[in-house]
Amino acid sequence: KQDIPLLRPTPMIRARLVKKNGKIVQRVESQDGFNTREEENSRRFNNRGVNLTYSGELNSSEKIIAGREFSGVYRGSGDVELSLEKRYAQRIGVELGDTLTYDVLGVEIVGKVINLRSVKWTSFLPNFFIVVQEGVLEEAPKTYLSVVKKVDFTQQLKIQDAIVDKFENISIINVSEIVKKLINLFDIMSIAVGTMSICCILVGFFVLYSIVEKQLHRKLKELGLYKVIGMQKRDIYKSVFYEYLMIVVFTLFLGNGFGVLLSTLINTYILDNSGVFNLEFIIMNSLIFIILSCIVIYAALRRYYSKRITDALTYST
Repeated sequence: KQDIPLLRPTPMIRARLVKKNGKIVQRVESQDGFNTREEENSRRFNNRGVNLTYSGELNSSEKIIAGREFSGVYRGSGDVELSLEKRYAQRIGVELGDTLTYDVLGVEIVGKVINLRSVKWTSFLPNFFIVVQEGVLEEAPKTYLSVVKKVDFTQQLKIQDAIVDKFENISIINVSEIVKKLINLFDIMSIAVGTMSICCILVGFFVLYSIVEKQLHRKLKELGLYKVIGMQKRDIYKSVFYEYLMIVVFTLFLGNGFGVLLSTLINTYILDNSGVFNLEFIIMNSLIFIILSCIVIYAALRRYYSKRITDALTYST
């Protein structure tokens, strides 16, 4: 009636892992003393109940990184095919080809891991650690999860009231409100990081000026000789200016390259995200830094060029 379709309703079935490769999974109690985070995660994921779903295809937020796709609907012979999220598989110590036995309301289902998936959890689509081949869990008691596209706040309230009035057993999570709070938190963090970055940039230009001034101080006699042999002021400025400008450009290239590499590694292996490569932002920042660096170099060069020839020639490092 509201013309807001559900996006891919996904079934969820509660189960419990009872066996791995035919061996009973013993419930591991917390031990006294020091436990690593990996040990804590492994124990928690092995002990707790799990949510299963079944599907014949991947959704837009999933990607197979190892193994093969499901062969089709289960026909009643052989092991059931399973697909696991890659990090979940690592936490419970499972690889491709391993078998897992799940207890679904007293019925044991033996499944074989045929692929590992990467999941983009920030899509907020109904995603699961464990996906079972179609033709196995259709008759099991289940709960359906689904999402609706973003709607305006007024319509949200109307829809929520209508759903609660008609279906008392439906739970609603307003993801947009959660995301809004997270964005506000990240905005505050970005202000703090931006302020620190500006301070670092200002210190960097001060260091750059100090380095250029120190180097020109050592090359004072050389500048005096340039004047003696009749080099024009413009040519002296060019020779020294280009020397330090090349250093600045090389430093920017090295810094940008290292920054992109580091952010890519963090996005890929820590945040499990592909990230966004903004070439325009890098180019614009680099141009601003080059212009400001030129001003700093020119200011330092002009100060030392103004010294008298006799002072420059009699200077000794």
